[in-house]
Amino acid sequence: MLIWHAGVPWLPGGFVGVDVFFVVSGFLMTTILHREHVRYGRISVTEFYGRRARRLIPASTLTLLATGLATFLVLPETRWRDIGLDIAAAGGYLVNWRLADRAVDYLAQDTAPSPVQHFWSLSIEEQFYIFWPLLIVLVAWVVKRAQGSATGVTFAALGVIAAGSLAWSVYLTDADASRAYFVTTTRLWELALGGLVALAMPLFLKMPKMSAVALAWIGVAGILGTGFLLTTAVPFPGSIALIPTVATALVLAAGPAAGNAGPVRIFANKPTQWIGGCSYSMYLWHWPVLIIGGYWITDGLREISVIEGVVLVTLSVLPAWFSLKFVENPIRRAETFVDSVKNSMALAFLGIGISVAIGLLVAAAVPRAPDAYQSRYVPPQSDEVVAADQPIGAEVLGDDPLASTAAALLDKVPSITPSPQAANADNPDVSDCQLNYTEITPKFCEYGNKDADIEVALVGDSHAGQWIPAMEAVAAERGWKLVVSTKSACPYVDIAVFSDNLNRPYDECRAWNEQMGAYLTGAGKPDAVVLSYGVYNTGDMDLLISGAQVRWAPLVAQGTKVIVIRDTPAPGRNVPDCVAEHQDRLTACARPRDEALAKRDQSQPAAVEAVPGVQMVDLTDWICPGPQCAPVIGGALVFRDNTHMTATYSRSLAAQLAKRFPSVP
Repeated sequence: MLIWHAGVPWLPGGFVGVDVFFVVSGFLMTTILHREHVRYGRISVTEFYGRRARRLIPASTLTLLATGLATFLVLPETRWRDIGLDIAAAGGYLVNWRLADRAVDYLAQDTAPSPVQHFWSLSIEEQFYIFWPLLIVLVAWVVKRAQGSATGVTFAALGVIAAGSLAWSVYLTDADASRAYFVTTTRLWELALGGLVALAMPLFLKMPKMSAVALAWIGVAGILGTGFLLTTAVPFPGSIALIPTVATALVLAAGPAAGNAGPVRIFANKPTQWIGGCSYSMYLWHWPVLIIGGYWITDGLREISVIEGVVLVTLSVLPAWFSLKFVENPIRRAETFVDSVKNSMALAFLGIGISVAIGLLVAAAVPRAPDAYQSRYVPPQSDEVVAADQPIGAEVLGDDPLASTAAALLDKVPSITPSPQAANADNPDVSDCQLNYTEITPKFCEYGNKDADIEVALVGDSHAGQWIPAMEAVAAERGWKLVVSTKSACPYVDIAVFSDNLNRPYDECRAWNEQMGAYLTGAGKPDAVVLSYGVYNTGDMDLLISGAQVRWAPLVAQGTKVIVIRDTPAPGRNVPDCVAEHQDRLTACARPRDEALAKRDQSQPAAVEAVPGVQMVDLTDWICPGPQCAPVIGGALVFRDNTHMTATYSRSLAAQLAKRFPSVP
C-alpha cells in the first residue's frame, strides 16, 4: 500500500492492500471474540473496546495532532477548512462517509488529496470493531435461548452479512464506483469473510498438508497478482475484489496446516515481523508525510516525482517508529489502562475529543477576508443584477486586451476579489439546475425576465455553468428569459463518455442528452441555445465533431440560434491554493498561454465549422490576455479551482460577451 501511494508504477494495484487488511482484521477480531465466548461463556464488550482503544487511538491522535499543526504551518489557507473538517471526521472515525459524499460532489472533485484521506479504511475498521462484538453477543443470546451451536449460528449470521454486503458492493460499484469505494456497507463483506475463516479454522487445520501448501501459495500468488496487474481503471471494489480477498482467506485458512512449506516462512522472519509490528504506525504516518511533505518540497507548483514519493514514504518510518516506541506501546502496556476498562475508555474519549477539537480549530483558523474581497457576483434574488462600483477583472482590459497595459503580469496586487479563501464559494448557485452523475432528468434554473417572449437556454457541463453570471447579465440587458440546465461532466454532444468518477461508461450522460434534445426541439423550444463544455478525451477528435453534428444540426434546422462559447484556457493548477501561498509572487501561479490553450478542448472550432449556422463566441483573449495566463486580472481572481472561472470573473466578461453575442429574434 505504501509503495503504491508513493507512485511506483510497477505496482498499479497496490490499493488492494486495504482489502487484504480488512480480511485479516475480520479474522483476528472474530478469533479473539469467539475464543473468549467459547472459553468463558461470555464476551466483555467493554474490555474489547478498551483493548482496541489502547491499541489504536493514542497513535492516531498523535498523527492527527501533528497533521493539523503541519497543515497550519505548510499548506495554504485555502486548504485549512476542508482539511480541518477531515481531521475532525477522522478523529471520530467517520471520514470514509465524508469522502464518499465528496466523491459524488462534482464541484469538490478538483480538491487536492487530504492528508488524512487514508483514515477512511481505519474508520471502516473502527466501525467494524464497534458493531462486531455486539453482533456476537446477540448471537450468543440467541444460542442460549435456542440451545443451539454458537459457532454455527455465528457462521450463519456472518454468511448473511457477507452475502448481502457483497451483493450491495457489486451493485453500487457499477452504479457509483467512487462512492462505493469509501462506504462501509460495500466493505463489510470483506471483514465478514475473515470472520468466516476464523470460525472454520478447526476444519482447516485438518486439511491435508499438500492441499494446504498448494492453497496457501495460490493465495499468495493471488494477492501479488492483483497488486501487479490490477489498475484503477477497473471499477472497485465490486466482484473484482473477490480475487485479493479470497486469496487472503486462502492464506489464512491454509497457512497453519501448510507449516514451514507454506508462506509462514515469509511472515516469520525478523524483518517481516518488525514491519508487521510497526505497520499500523507506518500506515498512519506515511500519507500525511507524503501529502504535506510533497507540497513543502514542490511549493505546490508541481506534482512530486516517483523518487520524491519513495523518499518521503521512507522518511515516514521515522515518526512511525517514534510513535510506536514512545506513544503506542507504552500506553498500550501501561497498568493504569490495562487494569482498568474505565481508564481505557476515558483514554479513548479523550483521544477522540482532542482529534475532533484539533480539526475544528484548523478549520476555524482560516482568516476571513474583508467583505469587499468576498465576491463581486451577486446571485439573483430578483430580476435585477447588482452592478459593480468600479471596473474589475476583464472590465479593465477594454476592447483590445492583448494591447492593454492592465494585462501586465504582476507579482503583487493591492487586492484580490474574491479572496483565495472565498474562491471556492464564488460560483453561481446551480443547485436547481445542475445534475449530478447519476441523475438523468433535466432540471432548470430561470434568470432574467421570466415573462419575456424570447427564451435563451444555456446547456452543457460545468464549463457551461461557469458562464451563468455573464449570461445572466446579458439576459438582463436584452430582456430575455435565460434558462439553464447542466450536468456534471456531460457535454451536449452525441458521444459515449467514460466517467472517471463512476469508473465506467457514463450512460447517464447519453440519457440526459436524449431528454435535453427532446426539450430543445419540443413545443416549448427556446429561441437560442448557448453551449459550452470542457475536455473529453475520446481518443478521436472526429467523434466529438460528428457527435456535435448529431445534436446541433436539428436545432439549426428548426430555426434555433446555436451559439458555442469557446472553452476557457486551462490554468494547470488549483489557482486559489497557489495564490494563497504566493501572494507576493503571483507570477509563480501563471501558465504559459500556449500550454493553457493546448490543454483545453480542441474540437469546438471544427465542430462549429461542421454545422453551418452555428456561431462561436471566443473570449480567450479576455481570460488570458498575455503570453502568460495571469491568476489575477484587474484585481479579480480568474479561476476558483483548476478549471472553472470564479463567478466574479465570469460576471466581468458580460460586456464583451454582449458585444459578440448574435442577436436573437
